[in-house]
Amino acid sequence: MEGDGPRLELSRRPCVFGYGSLVAGRGLPARLSGWSRRWGVAMDNAVDLPGYKCYVDADGLRPSLCVAFLDVAEDGGGAVEGVCVPVDADALARLDARERNYARVDVSGGLVAADGAPVPGGPTRAARTLARASSAPRATAAA
Repeated sequence: MEGDGPRLELSRRPCVFGYGSLVAGRGLPARLSGWSRRWGVAMDNAVDLPGYKCYVDADGLRPSLCVAFLDVAEDGGGAVEGVCVPVDADALARLDARERNYARVDVSGGLVAADGAPVPGGPTRAARTLARASSAPRATAAA
């Protein structure tokens, strides 16, 4: 079966549930129930932050605007489509550095594979889901 490769890999290592640019078409398709996507993080394009990109328009100018990023929030009736990607300690450290506006939380209770089967593997399931308290106010201010 085509999905056996990702399932087998997930059974051997912890995974991260991701959505959007975080996953770029890799991993085991999965669904996270009890959560919904939202625009919960924003970056001020006029402020230089080490390690972050800025938005430059077609004329090469850097407009004064806020760039929004997806987040998820608990929502009893919602669901988020994404993928489970196996990770090792090094990959998780790189992910934490890249996604520093987010906090990892355990969402294993709401995860199932896209075909409805349980996501294989041990109890360690991490999700890049919640905007850090320091990140969320920028999105509210930008709205």
